Amino acid sequence: MSARSFPLATEHTRVLKPFRSLLIEHEQVLFAQAQQSAACNASHTVEARMCRWLFHMRDFAGSDDLTLTQGISRSDAGCASAERVARGQHAAEKLA
Repeated sequence: MSARSFPLATEHTRVLKPFRSLLIEHEQVLFAQAQQSAACNASHTVEARMCRWLFHMRDFAGSDDLTLTQGISRSDAGCASAERVARGQHAAEKLA
């Protein structure tokens, strides 16, 4: 949907209710994912979080070949040190 057609869609009651329901459902899914991520970060090791993140990226990319820098993976997986990222990547390679 284009930005121009968005206000028009919200003006029509017939379209508004289903559209609003979809937006609410989408928001709830994003909130649930954020909660799950926070719980995962609090209760799992860096290596486990790194494995989860790498598997998620593999699914997202649709390929087993990922080109990543340690800086990207470290910040996205919530890791502070490059050494811990390397251990997480090594653990993921063992599982793959």
